[in-house]
Amino acid sequence: MTYQPKQSVSVALLKITWSSNLATNDYVSFTSVVNNISGLSISTTDISLPVGCYSVEASFGADRTNGFTDDLFYRLELGGSLVGNIGAADCSNASNDFMNVDQAVTTFELRTSDTLKIKCTSCTASAWTANTDYSYVLIRRAS
Repeated sequence: MTYQPKQSVSVALLKITWSSNLATNDYVSFTSVVNNISGLSISTTDISLPVGCYSVEASFGADRTNGFTDDLFYRLELGGSLVGNIGAADCSNASNDFMNVDQAVTTFELRTSDTLKIKCTSCTASAWTANTDYSYVLIRRAS
């Protein structure tokens, strides 16, 4: 006989809504599109997560008003520590409405609640704003 534990997956989809010029060490802000994770709450730049096992994917598409060879790098921050891989937005061909976006992704288990943020870790110029068509955070929680 095989025992299969009961496990469910809940999902939250957040939109990144940063509208002013983004600079190194800034945190982006969010609004909720769908939130089926009981206990998850959002407070401007903070995503409060309850206990559980998580997979998080963040995509930060960014626009520049000038300059076509600029890069923006971002990371997920959990409880004050950077986690997962580096995400990036590249406007190297912005004159042709083309943007490269690399997602920041991580998985982790929380035994106590904690706070998740997205931090701009480096940008080569100013005047970055969020392109909301390409900017989201997808959070999956197994419990």
